[in-house]
Amino acid sequence: MSLYASWIHGNAARPEWVGDKIHQVHGDRWDQTNGDIAWSDINGLPRGWGATYHCTDSRAMGFGWSQTTGPYHPETPFEYTLKGYWFHFPIPTPVLAEGRRASLQRVFVLWTHTGDLSLAAVHVWDGASRIATLPANSQASADQLIQGGTQFDLPAPAVIRFGVNISVGVSCTTDSDVTFYSAGADFEI
Repeated sequence: MSLYASWIHGNAARPEWVGDKIHQVHGDRWDQTNGDIAWSDINGLPRGWGATYHCTDSRAMGFGWSQTTGPYHPETPFEYTLKGYWFHFPIPTPVLAEGRRASLQRVFVLWTHTGDLSLAAVHVWDGASRIATLPANSQASADQLIQGGTQFDLPAPAVIRFGVNISVGVSCTTDSDVTFYSAGADFEI
């Protein structure tokens, strides 16, 4: 058996919802002015080091600003008042090599944030099947592997049949930016 790692750049991050509460990123524009950057609410603000998205308060308040709370479940992290945003990373996947199927060992997402943004959950998919729901903490890093913050080990290796996608759920209660630098996976073949 040998280890195989596959990574993509943070510019590959795709938001699940657009035109909702993800707004344009505020920053330096191409013409040397500063302001909201067109289309960054849909595409993020891609730069050489990654893509930045501007998220607004992700709470869904009820009548009279009422809030609902309950036990946290990584499988359904946004079932109460605190909603969130999903971002997806398609990982180039070595499904079959030298006559053997690849087994996924762990996934990675390198990211940082501003404001009170927090990582709510990491879901790993093989094609249409969710193969792992991983608990997360909010320890972000652009260049360090932190268990539960940027590195997520699967409870057991998962034999891959189709292709891996990493889905990252984040939430916030104030305007916050999230920047994704890279995402990847370790496979055993």
